[in-house]
This record gives sequence, structure tokens and C-alpha cells, in this order.
Amino acid sequence: MLDIVREAVGSTVILRLAGDLDVAAGPILDRAMHDASRSAKVVILDLSAIGFLDTRGSLALLLARDDARNAGALLVLAAPSPSAFADASVDDGRPGSRDPPHGGQGARLRPAGDRTASALNA
Repeated sequence: MLDIVREAVGSTVILRLAGDLDVAAGPILDRAMHDASRSAKVVILDLSAIGFLDTRGSLALLLARDDARNAGALLVLAAPSPSAFADASVDDGRPGSRDPPHGGQGARLRPAGDRTASALNA
């Protein structure tokens, strides 16, 4: 189960996520991101309380990035739990596949230098 607490600070919206970021969480995150990215210039996803992340959770983060971009907002991933993200990857939905979607274009999670935030690259 995924819980999201929203906090607005000026033109920034912070979404504090807690629980599991998996296939069931996708629609919950989609709704929250849709609302946040249309009312903010910057959306911060606080991932410090994410206990589990699977490939569908990784895909939900990529879709959140796309939603923010389409709305003209910047998405920042903050405080990802190393244990939750240790095995995170994106696949193309085929059993046994570890290839990124969109013809191999690098859709990957990338840690920032200080490990307090991460960014999704295109």
C-alpha cells in the first residue's frame, strides 16, 4: 500500500511517499503527480519511507517524470532508500527482460553525487 502526503511550499509541491511502490501504487502516484505537476514548477517526491520498489514502481517513477515534463514542471526524487532501490530496474514487460523501454533509450534511475537525491534521466 502506498500513502502520499502533499505539502505545498510556494511554487514547489512535496509529495511524501510511504509504503510500497509497486504495481498497485501506480494509479495512486499517477493521480498525485497529475495534480501536483499542474500546480507547481517543482515537484519533489520524498522517497525516504519507501520500503519496497519493483519494476512496475520504477515505471511509475518514469511516468511521473513524463507527467512533470509534459506540464512544464521539474521532478526531483529525494532521499531514496538504498535498500528499496538496490534491485530497482525497468523492463519492457517481457518475462526475463531487463532492457529499458522505448527501444533501449536509457530510462534508468541515477543517483546524484551526494546520495540525498536522485534524478531520472531521459
